Amino acid sequence: MQQPESDLETEIVLDHRWRTGSSWGEPRPGDPEGNVSVHIVDVLVNIDKLRLEPDARAKLRVVALIHERSREKCTATCHALAPTTTRSSLAISPKDLQAIGCLEQ
Repeated sequence: MQQPESDLETEIVLDHRWRTGSSWGEPRPGDPEGNVSVHIVDVLVNIDKLRLEPDARAKLRVVALIHERSREKCTATCHALAPTTTRSSLAISPKDLQAIGCLEQ
């Protein structure tokens, strides 16, 4: 995993719920990377490839860290209703985005 770049990122990755969620998973159809933390690293690497303003980059990194935060709680029912990777990714609520400054109130 990449090192946190801000106090907020540090707070996120030290949270036991985040650690539980990010360590979940194994390779499966639609999610060949398996473990959620591997996917998060892939997303962070892709963010690094973009030419973003520092503030936008910081916000996007936080979104990358939290976008799969509860994947381990997604049951077989979740996957039956939304079997593709795109549709089964857990949504980030507007409240979550407001809390990290990605969405104005």
